[in-house]
Amino acid sequence: PLVQRDDGRLAIEPASLDVHLADTLLIEAEMGRPIDVTDEGTYPDYYEREMQDGYTIGSRSFVLATTEETVTLPNGIVGYLHGRSSVGRLGMFIENAGLVDPGFNGQITLELFNASGNAIRLREGMRIGQLTFHRVETAPSIGYSKHNGNKYNGQRDPTPSRLWEDFE
Repeated sequence: PLVQRDDGRLAIEPASLDVHLADTLLIEAEMGRPIDVTDEGTYPDYYEREMQDGYTIGSRSFVLATTEETVTLPNGIVGYLHGRSSVGRLGMFIENAGLVDPGFNGQITLELFNASGNAIRLREGMRIGQLTFHRVETAPSIGYSKHNGNKYNGQRDPTPSRLWEDFE
């Protein structure tokens, strides 16, 4: 299957598959210095937080989260992650990098940003986004697992940026 859950349940909508918020978040530690995209040493530190009865994300705050679902795409299928309208209408953006490449295998890291002037209480297991799947006309000869340095394939739990690897 393209998508699996530990409990075996999938929420299928008319044109998409719902994904749910897992119980682990990464919260960025404020550093007070600029990030140089080429220098891993300037990247922010994160601390892990397990959701216990939810997590309140403050106004204009950012956290990394992940889906409960594990996604495995064959080379002929591309996925797109979309925010749920009901979540977005509260001011919550769930991603800014929603492409799931052919050949990807892993949980999807969610870049959560609260653009609202109000804090928002998130709950483990809530429907947070939707995946759509599309056939590619010409399947890539090499899937994501061997493309772009394999930075995120097989990821579990929220995964911070590894952009510095693009400059090596």
